[in-house]
Amino acid sequence: MALQSVQPLVRECLTDASVRHLGPQTVRLRFTLEARGERGHFQGSEVVESTVQDPFVHACLLDAFADTQFSAPPGKEPLTLTHPFHFRPGKRGGP
Repeated sequence: MALQSVQPLVRECLTDASVRHLGPQTVRLRFTLEARGERGHFQGSEVVESTVQDPFVHACLLDAFADTQFSAPPGKEPLTLTHPFHFRPGKRGGP
């Protein structure tokens, strides 16, 4: 659920980047899922690996994670994950 909530913003960042960076791209992000009441938030997001060497794209992705909330069951411990986002311009579905 958490990744589905941020997916449209990630897709938008990578679609914008495809104008300047041709070909398939992969960005690997590390983040912590944290519940606050019934809402979940992404905390401590960082780019750990990227084929897109563009600070504006990285900032867009980190802003997307900072701005996104999702439904979360209360009382869950924070969970840190590393997840790759793959993008191939021109293909439907994006990252």
